[in-house]
Amino acid sequence: MKKHIGMIVLATLVVLALLTYTVTYQVDEHEDIVLIKRFGKVVKIQKGADDAGLHFKKPWPIEKIVRYEARRDVFEGAYSEISTGDGHPILVSLFCMWEVADPEKLLQKHQTVENTRDALRIKLRNHKSNVIGRHEMKDFINTDPTQMKLKKIESEVLALLKNDVEDAWGVKITMVGFRAFGLTEEVSKAVIEAQKQDREEFVKAYQAEGEADALAITERAKSAKGQIMEFARRKA
Repeated sequence: MKKHIGMIVLATLVVLALLTYTVTYQVDEHEDIVLIKRFGKVVKIQKGADDAGLHFKKPWPIEKIVRYEARRDVFEGAYSEISTGDGHPILVSLFCMWEVADPEKLLQKHQTVENTRDALRIKLRNHKSNVIGRHEMKDFINTDPTQMKLKKIESEVLALLKNDVEDAWGVKITMVGFRAFGLTEEVSKAVIEAQKQDREEFVKAYQAEGEADALAITERAKSAKGQIMEFARRKA
């Protein structure tokens, strides 16, 4: 008899646990964005910053939850070869940092964070090619660091990506930056030779300036010597 009572109590506890699981859910303060769907329609959106804690819902299949990551997501685009505006192939990869801004819109557009990330990776690749194709090699590699435009290129890709996807996809793009940069062997040799020529021209100009200064100093010394000798003869 006691054994039967124990089994009944255990079964009751299991049923209560399952029932509790179907009608309650937790919202994490730092990690969660939760959507409550009733018969497929979103009826409530809760964010951890404002709605953290234990909540109740109607049991499945009446209501179910969709959970998104509230923290920023970072991914790296493909390391691929792209031609600059002056026809030089370079190897570039960019990274992108983004977050969910409108979870209902993201749900309608791509369903999951993974799908959204894959779609963003394609957009990033296209805008990277377009922007780099408008810049010359000297904007990426230059003996004068002030002439390099890497930050400007990052800003241009970021602006295009934001305008393209933020409002339509329910996301916020917070950063785009260079992850890796490289040159093909042929281009590397050409760049090194060009930089070598730039350095040689700089050295020649510096030497010419030095020689001019030396000549001026020599002439001033000769003039001073003549004045001193003339003064000495007059004294004698």
